[in-house]
Amino acid sequence: MNVLVIGSSGQVGSALFKQSKSTPWIKNVFGTYKAHLRPGLVHLDLQDPRSIHDAFEKTQPQAVIHCSALTAVDYCEDHPEEAHRINVLGTEQVLKACQKHGARLITLSTDYVFDGKNGPYGEEDPCRPLSVYGRSKWEAEQRVLTDVGSLVIRSTVIYSYDLSSLNFLMQLIKNLSEKRPMQVPNDQVSNPTYAPNLAEVILRLINKRACGIYHVVGPDWLNRYEFALQAAEVLGLDKSLITPQKTSELNQRALRPLEAGLKTDKVRAELGCHLISVKEGVSLIREAWERETSI
Repeated sequence: MNVLVIGSSGQVGSALFKQSKSTPWIKNVFGTYKAHLRPGLVHLDLQDPRSIHDAFEKTQPQAVIHCSALTAVDYCEDHPEEAHRINVLGTEQVLKACQKHGARLITLSTDYVFDGKNGPYGEEDPCRPLSVYGRSKWEAEQRVLTDVGSLVIRSTVIYSYDLSSLNFLMQLIKNLSEKRPMQVPNDQVSNPTYAPNLAEVILRLINKRACGIYHVVGPDWLNRYEFALQAAEVLGLDKSLITPQKTSELNQRALRPLEAGLKTDKVRAELGCHLISVKEGVSLIREAWERETSI
C-alpha cells in the first residue's frame, strides 16, 4: 500500500511518517511540504488544487492521512475566510483527489467541534462548535464523511518532544527550564494525548479498514493546570512557576470549550489498544529531553 501523509512535518504527521516506514503492510510512504523545499517530500498546498493534483499523481496513494490544518484558534477567529479555505475547502479538494484515485481518506479532527458544556464526549454526541476553528473542523468532517469509506480521528491536547513545535508541553518545558513563570487555565478540561501513541492507533485503524468517527486520546481527563503540574513533576521542573488562571482572564479572541475531552470506549473495544497516560508519555519525553541536553 502507498500512503500519503499530508502535513508530515507536524506532530502527528511526523510520527505517522516515521512509524509508517516500519509498518509491514505499507509499501511506500510519502510526506508533504507546503512552502520550504524538504528533500524526500512532495509539495502540497491546501489552497492550491493544482498542487494537490500533482502530489497525488506523483505518489499514487491508496490511503491518505490528512494531518494538515490551520489550528491557531485565535488566528482563525480573526481570519475566518482563510480558516475556511484551508480547513474546509482544502480538505474537500483532498477528498476529491482521493475519490479520483480510489484512495481512502483519513483526516484528523478535534474536540473543539463540541461546546464543552458536558464533556467528555462520545462519537455520536451532537457537535456545537464555539469558534471559527471548531466550526471549520466540523464542516470538514461533514464533507469527509460523505464518503462512506473515510475515517475521521478526533483527538485533543496533542503533545510530543519536538523542538520545532509550539505544543503545550514544549512551551512548558521552555518556560520552566528558563525559570519563567507560566499562567495556565485551570478550567479547560480535556485529554492530553501523546502523539506517537495516537499515530500507532491511527495506523491500526487504517489496517482494520475502520471508517466513520473514532475518538483517540489519552486516558487522563485533566484541566491544563493539572496537566502542567503532573508534567513538571515528571520532568523535574519547578511547579511553583505555574500559576492557575481562569480562561476568561486570558483575553483570548476565540471561545474555548471548557468541559471538553473525548470518550474512547469505541476504539478500546475494537482494538484493545493501550492509550498512554500523561505520566507514561511525559516520562518518554523526559528521556528524549535528557538525551538531547546531554549531547
